[in-house]
Amino acid sequence: MRPKQQNQIAFIDHLPVELLCHIFELSQERVPTYNDFHAHLRLMAPNQSPLNIIQVSRLWRAVALGSPSLWDSIHPTLSSVAFMKRWLDISPKVPFHLSIATGSVGHSRYPVEHARSIFQLFIGVVDRWKSLSIALDAAFAEDMVTLISTSRTRLHIEDLNVIFAGHDHTPSTLERFVSLLPSLGSLKRLKWTDERRKVSVENIPWSQLEVIDLASPISANQCLWCLERCTSATMVSFTIDSSSRNEVLWSPPLPMPPISLPKLTSLTLSRSCDPMRVAKYFVFPSLHYLNVEIQHRDHAELQRMIIAAPGLKTLVVHEFDLRKEENPASDTDIIDYLTNPYISRLPQVEVTFRQAHNRGLHFIDNLRRPHTVLPRLLCWVGRRCGLPYIGWGPKIETSDALIWKYADGHLEYTPRYEVWAKKRI
Repeated sequence: MRPKQQNQIAFIDHLPVELLCHIFELSQERVPTYNDFHAHLRLMAPNQSPLNIIQVSRLWRAVALGSPSLWDSIHPTLSSVAFMKRWLDISPKVPFHLSIATGSVGHSRYPVEHARSIFQLFIGVVDRWKSLSIALDAAFAEDMVTLISTSRTRLHIEDLNVIFAGHDHTPSTLERFVSLLPSLGSLKRLKWTDERRKVSVENIPWSQLEVIDLASPISANQCLWCLERCTSATMVSFTIDSSSRNEVLWSPPLPMPPISLPKLTSLTLSRSCDPMRVAKYFVFPSLHYLNVEIQHRDHAELQRMIIAAPGLKTLVVHEFDLRKEENPASDTDIIDYLTNPYISRLPQVEVTFRQAHNRGLHFIDNLRRPHTVLPRLLCWVGRRCGLPYIGWGPKIETSDALIWKYADGHLEYTPRYEVWAKKRI
């Protein structure tokens, strides 16, 4: 049978177009770039999807070119300028997420000038950008200022992921870039990584953003100032500590009633934000997820924060009491957390403590404290920090990171327990 006849009767060609498109999507390798922002196509070559797909048959070519999801997230820096020109000629004219890497980020080996050439090429189709993920060194900062100043009417990005890279920034250039962000009226999601705090955050358009992920040193005073302006946000995360450990918190009079953030559903605060104190100024009527690092242990304030979020479903607490570096939370402290009536009513609770990796085994021996009714408890290893968490929740019950379970006075170990215990003894 001739190859053409084989193609005509190939079973896969008789699949519904939607299913065929889904198979094509599964053939692509997408890798999150820059802090899990968007998953972008990283290997863009003639022998990689989607370019290899459009060479198989007329049907496959039509399906692939008619499927925007195959072309909507790209990371072109590994490719030559000539190849990317060809890509833009072939690909359907659909909006896409764009990621530009430079040698300033991580272990990247992309020459900065090559990355700038790719960036300049894609400025020609700036009206198709859905999001931009970029590392700003001095040159790119100037490019971004020029781009926003001259093309703001064509620039309709909804998501922006910025990493401040390198050490050659001029403050004036960075401040000009930040001052232009409010002119991006379509901007709804901002991921901001500035570990050395090269630029002030005051000019970020807080009130128009729906998702905010700020990885920059931020104090309690700054947290209070910024959070008050997040009136449109559904998710807020401040995750890098300030070096100002002894900062005196500016304490304006408590507003009556407290400031309401009605759209906020997820809130993550680092310990330098002093979440317990800052939260006094707010109520969170729609909050479902709360993740806080505790700087000063205060059960009454944590309880007040839970009351201010009547719809709360998940609470994550990291206990890092800076006043008690040599005196971490005792087993009694942990049990007090877990038996607090306001905490115990929540569907999912995750608690970890300073030196928890050294104390986890001892805590097990003290679970059966007399006259204490403990809820059903689980202990598991956190995927990011590697420390044991104690708490409960339906998703944790089936986790492969589970170490032990406790219910009605009975302690059950998992196979992972022995491996974990040997590492910690």
